[in-house]
Amino acid sequence: MPITFNINSVEKDENAFPENAGRVRSGMVANGRPMSLDSWRFTLTNKEIAEKVAAKFGGTPETWDNVKEPWQVLTEGLTELDITINSPRALSANMVLWGRKAIIRECSGVVQNDGKPCVCPSDTFERKQAGKDGTGCEPSLFAAFTIDGLEELGSFVYRSGAWTAAEDWSAAEEAVAKIDGPVKAKLITELVEFTTKDGE
Repeated sequence: MPITFNINSVEKDENAFPENAGRVRSGMVANGRPMSLDSWRFTLTNKEIAEKVAAKFGGTPETWDNVKEPWQVLTEGLTELDITINSPRALSANMVLWGRKAIIRECSGVVQNDGKPCVCPSDTFERKQAGKDGTGCEPSLFAAFTIDGLEELGSFVYRSGAWTAAEDWSAAEEAVAKIDGPVKAKLITELVEFTTKDGE
């Protein structure tokens, strides 16, 4: 699921993390299996926020099985969001190796957080395979932002572990750091379909 940022600077604002309104997602679980979506999905903290998101982007507010964000809105044809990232602290791209309940190690792809050199393979293909095998770090991407036209709702969060998003994410993180926030941006999703060896 490639995710793209288009960055433009705006005036500085120290309020990096307004009150959380919910999450923006590019996938869901259907029949017990994860699936990617071709349009943004919102999971929201309450019904009022869900109704306002639906009024702006379409879709119908509905409940789903989640305690923190019990409402969701599935949109159609919504692949771009105009957003404001209020601070460099609101955007991060790290590499993380998870254990069953906690992080085993975390790195930038070059240096671990403890200052030691990253022990993951330097070759991208080998690094991805190590991540798949559970022995190497994988992308851990985070963004907190307000959505233009819905600023009064507070901040939304997007998280991803997709390798396809990591390159764009790192470039966006560098751009935001240089501007020193906040920035106007577009969050763009694109569904990429492929056939597995099993023909699925």
